[in-house]
Amino acid sequence: MRRRLVIGLLAGIVLLPVALVGMLVYTETGVRLIAGQLPRLERVGLRVEGVSGTLSGPLRIERFELDLPRVHIVAHDIVADPQMRGMLLQTVRIASLSARDLSVTIRPPDAEQPPSQRPLRFLPEFMRVYVRAAEFTHVRYVHVDGRMLEAEHLSGRARIGPRQIRVRDFSVVGQGFEAGGNLRLHAERPLGIELDTRGVLRLPSGSELALGAELQGDLDALAIRGAMERPSHASIAALLTRADGQWRLEGRVASPAFSLTPWLSKPPFSLRNVDLEVTATPAEIAIAGRAGISGLIPLLDEHDLGIAARGHFAGRALHIAAADARITDRAARLQASGTVEFAGDHPAFDIVARWNDLSWPLGGAADVAGPIVSPRGRLALRGAHPYEFDVVAAVQAGQLPAVDGRARGLISRERLALDDFDVAVLGGRVAGTGTLELAAPTHWQAALTLHDLDPGLWRSEFPGRVSLEVSGHGTGLDRNAHFAATVRDLRGTLRGQRLAGAGTIVRSAQGWQAHDARLSFGDARLELDGRWGEA
Repeated sequence: MRRRLVIGLLAGIVLLPVALVGMLVYTETGVRLIAGQLPRLERVGLRVEGVSGTLSGPLRIERFELDLPRVHIVAHDIVADPQMRGMLLQTVRIASLSARDLSVTIRPPDAEQPPSQRPLRFLPEFMRVYVRAAEFTHVRYVHVDGRMLEAEHLSGRARIGPRQIRVRDFSVVGQGFEAGGNLRLHAERPLGIELDTRGVLRLPSGSELALGAELQGDLDALAIRGAMERPSHASIAALLTRADGQWRLEGRVASPAFSLTPWLSKPPFSLRNVDLEVTATPAEIAIAGRAGISGLIPLLDEHDLGIAARGHFAGRALHIAAADARITDRAARLQASGTVEFAGDHPAFDIVARWNDLSWPLGGAADVAGPIVSPRGRLALRGAHPYEFDVVAAVQAGQLPAVDGRARGLISRERLALDDFDVAVLGGRVAGTGTLELAAPTHWQAALTLHDLDPGLWRSEFPGRVSLEVSGHGTGLDRNAHFAATVRDLRGTLRGQRLAGAGTIVRSAQGWQAHDARLSFGDARLELDGRWGEA
């Protein structure tokens, strides 16, 4: 009898802890005991409300809040399914974890408090946490500078230790974007980061950008390698550093061909052969390198530009403090400053540009009189497509007389309209209006007033002073052009003889035509009305 009593007592001593553990783990009693102690943690910034369930799972928490000087975390309706077999090894294994309305806010450090010298730890040295599957809905992250990222869904699996957090196969889906990849954080000062991610960004225009990025380093020096895979191919290799509370990005951007269609429904140009060194800070962006511009004006379609520029973004506007461009293998240089606003279907410009030694065409002689050269000029470009322009320039077209003057009007990719122009040439002036279709077959029309020109400044054997009014229209600008031109009130002197005349000259596929053409030169008279020759 005594022996049985001793055995029963020993069994009770052995089984009592097991029973107590079972009661704590597999019934709500253990959770209630823990919940009763949670108010003690509020003084260190931890608040847990509405705890229910069992420690063996499922465990439910209505609201969780961690409020620390550098981070604020809030989550609702947490459901966890712990696995207790690892507890003896000081490892918390969670088969599944879910929550809604998760908010993480990173706060700036207290400037009056010196940085901590204590080693950073994610967990106590003895603890490990493994989460096999985590799923969160309605997630918001607020960075230290106030930038916010929101996602509808976030999932993945994680391993958390004292010195490392490893998140594998994460997936995040938000308004207009989705991404996936792997993340590793190292408990260092500053925080170490390794990230490998791929995703899709959907723009308001409906276009999708396929992007990828790799990050490695820490919060003070982070190496970045990124790529756009569609609709255009582009790459960036950069280093993001932080010192004295200010960030700085230095790197290289490259793209064989880059379209602006995802951002603008009718972009005025596209880029090619992009190879730029980029430096960016909160106050300024600077670029230097080379790039080609296609579709803006024919002059730039076949030749790349060497570029050096600096400015900054504010809202959807690019403010250019200074830009210097040169056409590769040419002496031409262009300086510009102003603002470009990216709103609507076309960018809006408020730009002033100056140039030296500009020529067209770049690749060879022009069809009529050789290349057109502008040794100097100034252009003001304003508004959205079509663009208002005001240009003051000196121009030399092959062997033709040099001109120096001003023109104002509208320009688009398809059409140039001169509302008025006034230039000095041959000792006199030429003023008028006109239009030119920039695409083949190059239709044009013009109305000109020539006042007091001296042909002798161009051809010494024809000195004099000549004035006239002329209007015309045609197709083509080369020697095969078809046109109709009407001269009114030709008057003046040439080689000491009185000059007068009027009439219409037409050149078409059927040949030349003259209508009521009259010319008097001294005592000589010519009247012409008819058709002759072939075009």
